[in-house]
Amino acid sequence: MNLEKRLKECKNKCDEYPTADNLSNLEILQAEYDRHYEYIPQGTIIKSRVNWYEQGQKSNKYFLTLEMTKRKRVA
Repeated sequence: MNLEKRLKECKNKCDEYPTADNLSNLEILQAEYDRHYEYIPQGTIIKSRVNWYEQGQKSNKYFLTLEMTKRKRVA
């Protein structure tokens, strides 16, 4: 069964019957869901680094400029 579907069903079950077991199962499923979807952005970051490296470009100037711009907005 799909993780999202299991999480949704567990949430509905907790809404109807908020027992300790149901809440515990919800927390476990939510943690599993969060761990599963953390890998997606990490993969994108790694692919981006590979592209930068293969093309011989450095991301330092871009990110330093972005960081300086954000600091100026806050100040």
